[in-house]
Amino acid sequence: SKIEELLKDLVQQLHILIGKPVPEAIGMMKSDQLKQLIKNLLQRSRYLIVLDDVWYVTLWNVVKFALPNNNLGSRVILTTRKTNIASYSGAELGKDFHLELLPLQEARYLFYRKTF
Repeated sequence: SKIEELLKDLVQQLHILIGKPVPEAIGMMKSDQLKQLIKNLLQRSRYLIVLDDVWYVTLWNVVKFALPNNNLGSRVILTTRKTNIASYSGAELGKDFHLELLPLQEARYLFYRKTF
């Protein structure tokens, strides 16, 4: 499933960051096993997780149960265009920031500067 693929990707990224080899059995692991592995990897660490462009509350629900609440000052940044997801996760994470669209002229300037 897409959820398992996301969790596998997170496990792989974490292993690369900490310099450990990715377990060979990762391909056979189910969602609960992957969440426990992530929790174990992060338990004694301060971490910053960025979830960009989240479209489904289900995704946030799966990831949040994989993250330990270890009181080490860890943070999760979640971006979304969906107000219901922002409200739902913002209530749990404690912060909810609403960004306004750039004015058209500024948006074009930024687009052209980054593109060309």
